[in-house]
Formats: sequence, structure tokens, C-alpha cells
Amino acid sequence: PSTPSSAASDVYKRQVQGGAGIPEVPAQDFSKFGEVETVPLTRLKKLSGPALHRSWLNVPHVTHSDEADITDLEAYRKTLDSAAKEKGYRVTLISFLMKACVTALKEYPTFNASLAPSKDALIMKKYYHLGVAVDTDDGLVVPVIKDVDRKGIVELSKELADVSKRMRDGKIMPSDIQGSTFSISSLGGIGGSNFTPIVNAPEVAILGVVRSTVKPVWDGETFQPRLMLPLCCSYDHRVIDGALAARFTRKLAVVLGDVRQLVLYRLGGNSMATGSSTVRCRAALWFSKAGCPLAMRPKWIFFLSSIGIRAIGVETGVSCAPRPACRVVKMPSISPLISGRETTISRN
Repeated sequence: PSTPSSAASDVYKRQVQGGAGIPEVPAQDFSKFGEVETVPLTRLKKLSGPALHRSWLNVPHVTHSDEADITDLEAYRKTLDSAAKEKGYRVTLISFLMKACVTALKEYPTFNASLAPSKDALIMKKYYHLGVAVDTDDGLVVPVIKDVDRKGIVELSKELADVSKRMRDGKIMPSDIQGSTFSISSLGGIGGSNFTPIVNAPEVAILGVVRSTVKPVWDGETFQPRLMLPLCCSYDHRVIDGALAARFTRKLAVVLGDVRQLVLYRLGGNSMATGSSTVRCRAALWFSKAGCPLAMRPKWIFFLSSIGIRAIGVETGVSCAPRPACRVVKMPSISPLISGRETTISRN
């Protein structure tokens, strides 16, 4: 009896051979040339292979490449990761990539859409569920992290660790791999300079990243060593043109190059209304040593001041403006932005 995966594969083969008109690669007897061994494909590869092939045949792929300066971001990530190790989880670059992607997707919503079955309209999605490719012994799995726009870096890091472990243990639920609106494929732990990730149709784009490298970057006066992250964005050219892809990828690079961009996004999503008596913030307003490297604090203070939030003594607390008469509220040692917790700031 055939298994579900083999049955699906048989149906797929009949569809390709009968409808697409693409000639099969001629079969060869490799044993004529030397010793061979036949190794069955894993279940995951039997399932993912037809899906990848279907996407490659149906989607006109184009890949746009750019670079992001993640020097400051990496220093910040290492600080968070050092604290996270003691609590049993890790803070990786993927969590920051996910937050940056949501920021770019909100500005360029076409990348979060799907082409309608009629091919004459776009289905615009108002939610942000990101697929993250996970390498397992049996093959590639793409678990979906739901509502990334509503979660902080620590929450995303813990969820990624949990779902990656379940994927590698083979404890996959259908709901774990469904509903993504955009995907990320990272080869950063291995190497490379660029690649073309295959769009996970019916999505219309995917971000690929490889290992970051230190490069000399001209700052107007001299070359400075900066940690540069290659970005490779593949997209469906029926939906996205080259100029839009370049703008989207550049937005990603700008956000990753300045952590304050992520804070700006979070502040834009809270309920900080000037007339309310209670303000619920999900923003990084606490500058403890555990949450903000010393070298970055002046940047944070400058940024918060520019959007109307006044920092009261880097180590003691914050107050909210533009309204005066706000009392100082002491924050937890891990900022609300990173932990995802809500913090209430009340006016006097």
C-alpha cells in the first residue's frame, strides 16, 4: 500500500508529466560506471521536494541582494544573549531579522500578500506570520511563528528555541507549518556570500541571509571596519517589480543598521495617546546594563528625546513626554521591548 507522501508524489508526477510538458531527465544505469547505492529520500524530502519544484515552475523568481551594517546590532545581541544563557535560552540574529521584516512588510505590504487564484488581484494580509527555515537531519522544515508584530525579542527567541527543538525531534503538528505570510532562510551558521532562496508559494517573497563578514566601509573620512550582513530577497516578479524589491531590501538594511528603527516601530503600535491618563507602553525605556550596552546609551537617549520621551538618569527610570507632569516609573531590568511585557506609565 502506498503511503500519503508517496501517493502525493505520484499525483504530482502525473500532473507535471501530463500538464506542464517538461521533458523528464533521461534515466541512466549508473552501475555501468562504478559502484552505487540507492538511498530512499526521507519523508520530509518527499513532501518538500514537490512543493519546491511546483514553486520554482510557477513563480518567476528574481533575487535582489543588498548588505546591512549590523555592527551595533550584533554588539547589542551579544549583550542580550549573555544574559539569556543564564536563563536557558539564546538570543540569535533571527529574532531581530523577524522584527525588521515586519517593519519592512508594514511599509511595503505587497511583500505580505498573495496572488489571487484568478491571477488578477492581490490578497492583502493584515497579519504577520513568518516562516523560519530549520535544518533537521531529515531535511528542511519551515515552522511558522505567528503574530511576530506583537512579540518582543526575548519572546521570539524562546519560541524559536522551542519550535526548533520540536522540529528536530520530529514532533511536527500541521498548525506549526501553516499560515506563513513571508519566510526567512538563514545560512549564517555555515557560510557563503549569497544564494537564491526559493519563494514559498503562495507567498510572494522570501529573505535569505548568509554569514556576516567584517568589511572596510568608507565613512566620509576614512575606512572603518564594519560587520556587514548579506541580504538576498527572492520575489515573484508577477507581483513585485525590481524597484520595489530594492526599496524593501534597503529598508531592511536601514532597520538592521539602527536598532532605534525597531523601537520606532514598537512605539508606533502602542497606545501612547497624549490625552489618556494611563499609557501602556511596549517600548525600550530602561537603560540598565543588562539591557543596553554603554556605548549605545547616548543613541537611545537621543532617539527617545527626538520622539518626545525624556530619559531620567540612565540608571534610575524614565518619564514620558510631551505632556509634563509625568511621574518617574521604574522599569524592570529587562526592557519591555525585549521581554514583550507591558509597562504602565501614569500621569500625575
